Amino acid sequence: MRRILLIALAASVSAFAPAPFQKHGRAEPHTAVGPAQMQGRWQVVSGELLDEYGVWCEDTVWGIVAVRVAGNEWTFLMQDVEHQDNNTRVRIDTSRKPAAIDLYLDWSGQDALWAVGLIERVGDVVRIVMVRSGSREDRPTQFSLSRGRELITLRRAR
Repeated sequence: MRRILLIALAASVSAFAPAPFQKHGRAEPHTAVGPAQMQGRWQVVSGELLDEYGVWCEDTVWGIVAVRVAGNEWTFLMQDVEHQDNNTRVRIDTSRKPAAIDLYLDWSGQDALWAVGLIERVGDVVRIVMVRSGSREDRPTQFSLSRGRELITLRRAR
């Protein structure tokens, strides 16, 4: 009888154990491209261009080997030497699918839109398809090369 009473007591204690604590916040999805996920240094893996005449060109990154992202400013690094005149302000619209990216240069104290495109990330790899245009109406609608578009692939530096 004593044994049955002990077993019943042990079973009732574990039956009323408290639920585990909920984890606050969510893990960052491996596809997010918001400003927080883009911070840091990114190595240029490749660059391709299909020019306005339909001629395909490889290695269109003009010696840029990395991009450093701090806030909404992207600094293009050439052979690991920082060039201050290669800073671009970036706005990423994550409400669009795929996310839209706008690149601005500072001309005489005013932001001037110089390229529009799409950006996507899978893990440590980011792809950007863009067209050098000051008009958002020229934004690509998919990740493919067509006349006047560039496709750039970046990988998070380790």
